[in-house]
Amino acid sequence: MKYYKKINRYLWLVVTLTFSANNFAESYLRYNQAGYQPQRSKRIIVMSDNQQNNTPWQLTNSAGVVVSSGKLTTSLYGKSAHTAKPYNYLIDISNIIPLDDYQLTVNNISADIIIAEQPYNILVNPILRFLRVARSGTSDTLLTPASHLGDQKAIIYRPEGDIKQGKWQRDSQDKTVDMLGGWYDAGDYIKFTLTTAYTTYYLLRAYQENPALFNTKYSQTDLVDILDEAQIGLDYLVKTFPTNNEFIIQVSTGEDHNQGQRLPQNDNRDGYREALSAISPAHMGLTSAALALGSQIFSSIAPEKSQQYKQAASAIYHRARADDALTTAAFERDSTNDFYHDDNNDDNMGLAAIELYLLTAQNNYLEQAKQYSQQAGNGSWAAWCCVTSSLNYRLNSLDSSAQALLQEELQGFKSYDKNSGNIWGIPMQPSWAPLPGAAIAASYTGLTFLQDKQQDPQLLWDNLDYFLGRNNWGVSFVALPSLPKAAFHTYSQVYQLTGEYPLGAVAEGPGSKSTYLDLQQYFTPTAEDDYYQQFNTASQVFFDNSSNFQTMESTITGQATTLYMIAIASKVKSTTEIAAINIPPAQPPTPATEQQNSNSSGGVSWWLLLLIITVLFYKKHKQAIKL
Repeated sequence: MKYYKKINRYLWLVVTLTFSANNFAESYLRYNQAGYQPQRSKRIIVMSDNQQNNTPWQLTNSAGVVVSSGKLTTSLYGKSAHTAKPYNYLIDISNIIPLDDYQLTVNNISADIIIAEQPYNILVNPILRFLRVARSGTSDTLLTPASHLGDQKAIIYRPEGDIKQGKWQRDSQDKTVDMLGGWYDAGDYIKFTLTTAYTTYYLLRAYQENPALFNTKYSQTDLVDILDEAQIGLDYLVKTFPTNNEFIIQVSTGEDHNQGQRLPQNDNRDGYREALSAISPAHMGLTSAALALGSQIFSSIAPEKSQQYKQAASAIYHRARADDALTTAAFERDSTNDFYHDDNNDDNMGLAAIELYLLTAQNNYLEQAKQYSQQAGNGSWAAWCCVTSSLNYRLNSLDSSAQALLQEELQGFKSYDKNSGNIWGIPMQPSWAPLPGAAIAASYTGLTFLQDKQQDPQLLWDNLDYFLGRNNWGVSFVALPSLPKAAFHTYSQVYQLTGEYPLGAVAEGPGSKSTYLDLQQYFTPTAEDDYYQQFNTASQVFFDNSSNFQTMESTITGQATTLYMIAIASKVKSTTEIAAINIPPAQPPTPATEQQNSNSSGGVSWWLLLLIITVLFYKKHKQAIKL
């Protein structure tokens, strides 16, 4: 009898371990690692190398009670440009409302699922802290002393020849301008007016939409952190227009990239940095918009500052509309690329016009905003270059045409590649730094939902979840130790040379594989690259690698737009309407994929495991016979 009990026990072990080998090593849970608000959709993806139809799952609360369960059904999609694994399943727990720390289990893999009232608050101060580290020319920065003090006398450079060539020459009279302050744009020490204005604008909009979200942690002024940070941008933007015939679009040039790694206080270019000057409407429009919005917000906080911002916003806008202003944007052409080349003036100028109208109530600004909106139309992209959604949202309650353009644009973002494996709900092609633009597109679906419920907020939830871990790589794209798997190998001289953890740094995120291959020579491989490689797709890659400036450089625009998305998401939390979940049509794996899966388990072969257990069983069988 003991012998037969041993047989049964080993047979059970064979079956269990064989089943586990098929379901454990090759399956991955992808979910929002920061958590979910109670009244919103909660979608989790199970990625797998093997078919998992009818595989059970269950959700238990902190008391160990099963509150929901089910089985995986049809795979949403096979391998594609957006999916790395041949099987991808949806688990929907949107009906779970109580606040608690839950555990989701699918066979032998599990994840901690948090439902909390304000799960994203933990992100706010760290993201703002990163901007404080990026401050230039001030003693209240972090990690470094006041640096680039020589920018107080930055040497003016003017366009050389045709503006479309992106070349610059030193002012013939060696004129200088005070451009002390602002933020370093990214991993380098260049300061760009376009991205400074964009960053400032979205910091202010985040505060305007949800002021209760922000507090004081690092600020050394009477302002909460986000307004203290926005003021850095506003005060710098005022300096970009020192006289009626000068507008500074950039401080320092591509030469910055030829100096090797150094901390900003050790930059031997300090005192020799260029200030590129041109009457460039694209830059001036976005600068005016940020200053006009700043004047609105600071009117009751600091009236004198508000008046200063108002005067600068109006003067810059009107100068940009003068007959001698450039018709195409100024930019610097570096040896490897064009720096922030924005060739569309209409969206930026329109945004300035509507913000000036909201500030002054002067109808001429409103009419100009409508005209710019029609000229700009709607876009299929959102980024520092493309602010049509911002223009049309700010205008949409005042102009039915702008409202229609906004709805059309958002619908395009929502339907992007839905029939080509985009199970994540990302709104645009991830070519380079897709996360900031995705945050903007997502935020406007949330805002229009709050405004008149013309758009459901699912795109907002999809992109917030994608940012915080529900993606191919299972990575939260913000450096935060409390998150289970946060990307933190930031491409940054300051953090690499100081050895400090880049708290709050937002990664640029997944990028085009073809671009990655073009740049691969500049990247230094690490052992971790192999881990991420298995989740890359045929067209998208991500590596948490500090040498990879395609996926891991943090920019000031990424910090600001992420805060904007968080501010909107925290505001939409009060809705009790769960948006309908539209599952894309199921796409079976290709025959080649099926063959690959029949030949490989993606880990330890279950056939090998079965052989080992059979040998062990045989030995035990012989011992039993002897007994």
